[in-house]
Amino acid sequence: MKRLLALLVGLLIVGATAGIAGATNITKIQEVKVYTLYVEGKPVKIVEKGGVITVGETPRLDRKKVFEAVNSYFIRRHKLEGKYKIFPATWYNSGSDYRERKVFSISGEGDVYIAAYAYCDIEGDYFFVTDAGGYSSAYSWLEPYDYWWTQGYDADRLTLSITLKFVGIGISLTIPPGIGFTGSSSTASFSETAYHTDYLGHDYSGIEASSTGGIWRVEDHTYGSFYFSHTSTTYTQGAHVYIVRGA
Repeated sequence: MKRLLALLVGLLIVGATAGIAGATNITKIQEVKVYTLYVEGKPVKIVEKGGVITVGETPRLDRKKVFEAVNSYFIRRHKLEGKYKIFPATWYNSGSDYRERKVFSISGEGDVYIAAYAYCDIEGDYFFVTDAGGYSSAYSWLEPYDYWWTQGYDADRLTLSITLKFVGIGISLTIPPGIGFTGSSSTASFSETAYHTDYLGHDYSGIEASSTGGIWRVEDHTYGSFYFSHTSTTYTQGAHVYIVRGA
C-alpha cells in the first residue's frame, strides 16, 4: 500500500511539472491565470483574473518596456486564438492607439508619466452582424533623473474604462458572460479599479452587434484615470480607435 501511494504521488508530481514546463498558462484557479512572459531574458509575472491584467514587480528591467511587451503579448494571443469568422468586407483605419504624457515631477527623483493604450479588432462581419474584441491598458511610470531606464510608479487608485460603440442602424448587442462588459443599445462599457498599482489591462472578445440596416463604424474609447496622493490629483489619459467599413 505504501509503495502504491508513493507511486501515485510521484506520478502527480511528474504530471504537474510537465504541465508547467509545456504551457504558458501555468496556473488556473477560479478564473485566475498566471503567465510568465520573458522580457530581455528575464521572467515577468502576469496575473489575469476575469480578463483583467496586472503585472508583477520587475527589478532591473525598464518598466515602460515591460508594459509594452505585455501589450504586444496579449495582442498576439488575441490574433492567434482563432476566434475570427470569415467576413467579406474590408475595414479601414488603425486598429490601435497609444497616448502618453507627463503629469508631474518629483524633485530630485524624476518625471511621472501616464499612458493609455487601445487595440480593437473586427472578429467577424456579415454586414448586419459584426463581432469585435480587443485589448486595452493604462499605466504609469517614473523617468528618473539619474537612471537611463524607467521605474515603476504606482497610482494610489487606477481605473481603466472602455467604451465600445457600434455605429449603424437599429443596433442591439450580445455580450458574452464573464468579460466584464455591460451593454445598452449600441454601446458596451467596461470599468475596473485597482489600488496601489502601475498597470491595469483588459482582454475581451466576442462582443456581437446586430443591426437592421448595417454597421459601418466601430469605435473604441479607452481611458485611464490615475489618482496620486503625491499631488492629491486625478489625471486622465485616453486612447481612441475608429474602424470604418470599406466598400
